[in-house]
Amino acid sequence: MHPNIKLESLTNSLIIYYGKVKMVDRAIKTYHQMDDHGTPGTVTSFNALLTTCREAGEFNKLIEMVKNRYALNMSSSWAKLEAELGLCKSN
Repeated sequence: MHPNIKLESLTNSLIIYYGKVKMVDRAIKTYHQMDDHGTPGTVTSFNALLTTCREAGEFNKLIEMVKNRYALNMSSSWAKLEAELGLCKSN
């Protein structure tokens, strides 16, 4: 278990709440600052960020983040990629 799992959980909640109030840029900034606070982003926090973009209707940002993730060779399965891109198509 990650030593800062509680902090990551709190940060994920914050990211999702930013999405609910349409503050996507702040959610993205918070996600990118996780490393600075000793809690590296995980698949869970990345998914929270994708959910934020989807709920706020920021589909271009969602697609951009997914593309950047795979361009940087971050690990993920093809099934996960299809699910992420499916969020974009359904809205």
